[in-house]
Amino acid sequence: MKKVLTLIGALVLTLGIACTAMASGADDITFMTEQYPPFNYDDGSKVTGISVEILSAMLKEMGSSKTTKDFSVLPWAQGYKRVQSQPATCLFSMTLTDARKPLFKWVGPYIETNISVITKKGSGVKIDSAADLGKYTYGVIRDDIGMEMLAANGVGEGNMDITAKMDSNLKKLDKGRIDAIAYEQTSTMFQIKQTGMNTADFDVAYVLKNGGLYYAFHKDTPDALIAEFQKALDTVKANGTYQKILDSYLK
Repeated sequence: MKKVLTLIGALVLTLGIACTAMASGADDITFMTEQYPPFNYDDGSKVTGISVEILSAMLKEMGSSKTTKDFSVLPWAQGYKRVQSQPATCLFSMTLTDARKPLFKWVGPYIETNISVITKKGSGVKIDSAADLGKYTYGVIRDDIGMEMLAANGVGEGNMDITAKMDSNLKKLDKGRIDAIAYEQTSTMFQIKQTGMNTADFDVAYVLKNGGLYYAFHKDTPDALIAEFQKALDTVKANGTYQKILDSYLK
């Protein structure tokens, strides 16, 4: 009996050490995001959104002391450069592409997305194929997936109005100063509503990419820690928390 108790004690101690190490690893990460509603955004009083709440649930599952108060909201281009140059960092939400894949370690996907060309209804913009993309001007966020997808399809920066904030692109589109916006479709429509405009006044002219959103970690992040984050995401999906979060924003 004494040997059994000793073995149980050793097992409990080992598990405790493992859990502490996992939490410590997560606690060492600096989490960065951008203004990208409904996925992640600062609503004026706190950082919130689908991606934020999912990550918060994952960190809780891992035993981490990190909370949403520890998440920084930065311009996308700034966060994108920082997560490539500074170890122990994570940027979200990021669309996985072939070009980006080797630059980071990835956890996800946690939601499917469409990167689309959004136009004002009645604008006359007609895009039947990628060959038509070069005919128009686009509002884009610097280093965002929309900008990358346009460039990959041969659209030069001369056809892009590059900004750091989406609201300025929406104003330009509404006033006819640009032909379209290249951005994530759900986020675009969500932000159109936030500005008081009517989503019925806008059309999806073309889908540049169907993809998924991920948490992107600096490439030197240990694989074991990435696996623990992925396991936590899978658990959050399986226990019902994930669906409750989605329903609270998208229903």
